[in-house]
Amino acid sequence: MNMAYNENTENNGYNSYNNYPTGEPQDGINLGEIWQSIWDFKWWCLLSVAFCMLLAGLYVYRTPSVYTRTAKVIVDESGQNSAMRDITSFSNALYRRSTFSNGVNVYNEVEAFASPDLMESVVRSLGLETSYTEHQTLRKVALDEKKPVQMSIIESPVGGSFSFVLHKAGEQSFVLDEFRINGKPLKGVSVKGNLLDTLDTEIGRIVIYPAGGFEKWSRDITVSWLNTKQKAKGCASALSVSVSNKNNSVVVLRYSDVHARKAENILSSLIDAYNNQWIENTNKTANNTTKFIDERLIVIEKELSEIENNLKNFKEEHNIADVRSEAQLYISQVGDYAQKSFAVQNQLSIMRYLREYLADPANENALIPTNIGLSNGAADSQINEYNKILLNRDVLRANSSENNPLIADMSMTLASMRSAIIRSMDNLISSYNIEAERIKNQEDRLLARISGTTGEELQLIGIQRQQKVKESLYVFLLQKREENELASLVNTSNTRIIQTPTGGAPSSRKNVVYLLAILTGLAIPVAIVIIKRSLDSKVRRKDDLNGLSIPFLAEIPLLKQKSEKKKIRLAKLGLKKKEPEQDTRAIIVKPDSRDSMNEAYRVLRTNIDLMAGRDHKVFLFTSFTPGSGKTFSAMNVAMSMAVKGAKTLLIDLDLRKGSLSKALNKSKTGVSTYLSGMETDLDGMVVKINELLDLLPAGILPPNPAELLLGERFDQLIDQMRDKYEYIFLDCPPIDIVADTAIIARKTDITIFCIRAGMFEKHDLPLIENLYRNDKYPHMALILNGTDYTNKLYGGYGYHIYGKYGYRTYRPYRY
Repeated sequence: MNMAYNENTENNGYNSYNNYPTGEPQDGINLGEIWQSIWDFKWWCLLSVAFCMLLAGLYVYRTPSVYTRTAKVIVDESGQNSAMRDITSFSNALYRRSTFSNGVNVYNEVEAFASPDLMESVVRSLGLETSYTEHQTLRKVALDEKKPVQMSIIESPVGGSFSFVLHKAGEQSFVLDEFRINGKPLKGVSVKGNLLDTLDTEIGRIVIYPAGGFEKWSRDITVSWLNTKQKAKGCASALSVSVSNKNNSVVVLRYSDVHARKAENILSSLIDAYNNQWIENTNKTANNTTKFIDERLIVIEKELSEIENNLKNFKEEHNIADVRSEAQLYISQVGDYAQKSFAVQNQLSIMRYLREYLADPANENALIPTNIGLSNGAADSQINEYNKILLNRDVLRANSSENNPLIADMSMTLASMRSAIIRSMDNLISSYNIEAERIKNQEDRLLARISGTTGEELQLIGIQRQQKVKESLYVFLLQKREENELASLVNTSNTRIIQTPTGGAPSSRKNVVYLLAILTGLAIPVAIVIIKRSLDSKVRRKDDLNGLSIPFLAEIPLLKQKSEKKKIRLAKLGLKKKEPEQDTRAIIVKPDSRDSMNEAYRVLRTNIDLMAGRDHKVFLFTSFTPGSGKTFSAMNVAMSMAVKGAKTLLIDLDLRKGSLSKALNKSKTGVSTYLSGMETDLDGMVVKINELLDLLPAGILPPNPAELLLGERFDQLIDQMRDKYEYIFLDCPPIDIVADTAIIARKTDITIFCIRAGMFEKHDLPLIENLYRNDKYPHMALILNGTDYTNKLYGGYGYHIYGKYGYRTYRPYRY
């Protein structure tokens, strides 16, 4: 019979009572039940939403509005303004070629605008190091133009930051306290003073000036100071710089601040600082050239003065008042050679200086002087190209690091170009030396042909020639210096403003904040319900048993006494912890009753009949742990059988507690006396509950119940009663405590396992599944006892599923 039962279960593939595939767990979240649980707590949801809206309102009140101001500038990517191009054309500069572009990369300029170093000049020019905050109710408001006072620092040893709170004490007086230096509070420090007084404080010597409206001001003010570098970093974080479009060179600057005017001033000052920095970088070459020319002028002026002194001394020594006709003839003949010699010597002088300048390690990262009269176009082009790349590298290095691959590539290119320029200078010096020697030889041959000229005259001619060369070189350098100064004066910025700093109303996040508050207020109760249900480890509903392959008979609702309803409400509110207990002292099944409990036991009775058939009469009621309601269920199932007219017997086989006998107040003689041989008349020990329901009590609780149940008299007892009754229900001890139930199981037909909702742990369900799969007990089936469908949190729908009409129907079990 047992084998037929199990084979039928396996072949079916479906449990007749679970209506799910055998042995396969049905996990998942029942959204309908969760929604019903949330709806039952709708007033808590409304309270949560109201609380979150209150917090959102407080956040909106405390958070200041932020203004965003936008400015647009066009960057001249040619790298030269029109005035500079005119100067270049005037100076006959040659066309420049390089692997690097001569123009300006707009993305490099974006980095320059976003540089914290550039922002430092803005902070210094606008005096942003000091900020003022007014204390209002539940918030602090930053002040800008409407501040009542202004602090001036005369001398301060603090290098990082400091702050203090100013309390108004009178029309012209105040008190300073709550000092902080670099974030650390100074306890017990307080300074009293008047407006325009020089105050000696822990932060240094300061003066508080009235800024307007101090007489009417009453709130406290926090005055904070932050050093320029740290303040610039904070301002740079509020700045956004981008290119408007990849096809143009328009740079878009955006700055966000709680004060619109302050944001506009910062953007305007940032553009001015950028332009000033650009002009300064552009003038570096001109400044370096001017310095070079000034140094050469000093040297030439000294040499010219020495030549003039020599000429004067020579004339006085030899009494030469005028130059003879022979000398005039000589000068006229050698004039051409003298001019050529001057040009060659001039170029040699410039080239030697440039060669020494390039060889000096101190000038390795300095610009090479240009526009100083170098006649060789190729060398001049190389120098101009070198200076252009050096300026670009310095700008990029200021906004990046030495590890930038582009900087490293440019440095290598500069080193290569510097070596090429040095080689060019060496080649040019050699060429011009040869040319100078050739001109000198020609002059010597011409001088040899001149006769009648004395040695003194020749010396005089030589001195005059040197004087003329130096004078020409001096005038030439003066001219070049003026040209260089003119070029530096006409340099302008490479940007043009096309949109001044403008913007609209402050960005409002109120709607978003309130929407998030509503969603959060709804999400908190939902999360609590889901989390509590997910963390709940107790079996509470039939769905929790879906993973078992054991046949499921019925679920019995929780019986609540009228006197306990108020206690249960208090327990739910947390005012009194009270777990309602199943009433195990009475039989609640009545013949004419149609309440939920009676209907539940009628469903259980029907399913037991369908499962048992005709040959199964003996039913074992047990559980895993005490308190599962097995005795209560056995009594009422037996009564439901008796109500339908079947002769039914209840046997109390819990020989250690006698729970069934105590519940029915029948415990004098019974099973123990019969098994021990003290009584032989079973019929005399049977107690009548009603006409069709009998009880065989446990009797006196013996010291050796397991040994008594192993005896033959127990088998005789069951066999004798099987012939007299249609249904026999055995109330047995929990299986997890004693071995009595396993001994009794040998004489039973069906084992009904009781699980108490809210008490049985889900992680113990595999133990029951193993008992069923290993056939530890004959024809096991489950009932879920004490289901609380009024519990809103754990899936209750607020009503009992067993009403007067339409109780739950199960598919009949067949084998």
